[in-house]
Amino acid sequence: MTGQRALVTGGSRGVGAAVSARLAADGAAVAVHCRADTATAEAVVAGLPGDGHIVVSGDIADPGQAAVHAMAQSLAVSLAPYDIAVSAVAPGFVRTDMTEAMLSGPAGDGIRAQSPYDRVAEPEDVASAVAWLALADARWASGAVIDLNGASYLR
Repeated sequence: MTGQRALVTGGSRGVGAAVSARLAADGAAVAVHCRADTATAEAVVAGLPGDGHIVVSGDIADPGQAAVHAMAQSLAVSLAPYDIAVSAVAPGFVRTDMTEAMLSGPAGDGIRAQSPYDRVAEPEDVASAVAWLALADARWASGAVIDLNGASYLR
């Protein structure tokens, strides 16, 4: 990914921080987005390998998952003539600071049992899928919304 650039929305914590770290480790210059907590985003950037990483702050309205997917698909069509691929991921349950209390509580076993792997995703699981989507070899996945749920609900 050397020479590539990536914008990671929500890149200052949880899944976004893991995606930022993975893309930077693969050689991309990463723009780590945060809504307001620039100190946390700066800490993520400081820990990324390589250089050229920046913090981008701003409030991205919470448009809902369907709107994000539609935006990614629209951008995929618009940017294809420039040889830019755009896709989205739709993770299921991921262990983060925001889900830890739920996963540690009474509902945790049931949530983990939804997947035949008997676990929820780790942020690095999502980051690995995003890293694949960022490869030139994955260009034909442009416009796709990849469901990352560990085969949940397929039993």
